[in-house]
Amino acid sequence: SGTTALRFQYEVQAGDEDPNGIAMPAAAIALNGGSMTDAAGDVVLTFAAPVLTAVLVDGVVPTVISAVGPAPGSYGNTDNLDITVTFSEAVTVTGTPTIPLSIGGQVRNADYNAGASSSTVLVFRYTIASTTDVFANGTFNVGDINLNGGTIQDAAPASNDADLTTFAAPTITGVLINRTEPTVTVTGGGATTNNVGDIIEFTATYPQAVTVDTTNGSPTIAISVGGTTQQATYVAGSGTTALRFQYEVQAGDED
Repeated sequence: SGTTALRFQYEVQAGDEDPNGIAMPAAAIALNGGSMTDAAGDVVLTFAAPVLTAVLVDGVVPTVISAVGPAPGSYGNTDNLDITVTFSEAVTVTGTPTIPLSIGGQVRNADYNAGASSSTVLVFRYTIASTTDVFANGTFNVGDINLNGGTIQDAAPASNDADLTTFAAPTITGVLINRTEPTVTVTGGGATTNNVGDIIEFTATYPQAVTVDTTNGSPTIAISVGGTTQQATYVAGSGTTALRFQYEVQAGDED
């Protein structure tokens, strides 16, 4: 006001989008109850609309559509645990955002993996690298996306930051880490003919030490003796990698 140049502004709102350039359908100033005068007492309100096709608008912020964790199964050293995050539109990532995983009480970071990702699907990967990563019950916690000094944005020139509050951490179930099955061998009484009262011993060897709780009963291994199922009962080894099971040959056993 008081000059020859009047400035008008519009603040881009969330959800506004016009990739082809905005337009000005009404080439006139609306007074909206105000007034505008020059020295002669009146002002022409119509004008020749400027060309605005180069003024692009992107007020749509990328959001997370889904987040999926690793499939149920057994995972060991060098295997990957992937959290796959799908966005509502193509995004560009800078730096190395991470997603924290709580595995067996230890925090491990699943890092953004550019090679496994696409423009709309980002893969956050943790590669099991140590036998200290041991997890048995199959369910572990997934934290929120941590930008870690990087960015997740839509395409330039808008470069809107993704709304990471729309990320819902997936529930992980059935994922067993470094839970390789034991190797069971006959370690006693297996090389000769066994008579009544002889002991046949089996050793189940695990990749990590295991604890056996016999409060409510002892573990057993089923064996077939002459077509009859018998049980070799746990006898020792709790706290080590080798559990011992024994079967005492009974009168009438024959195989």
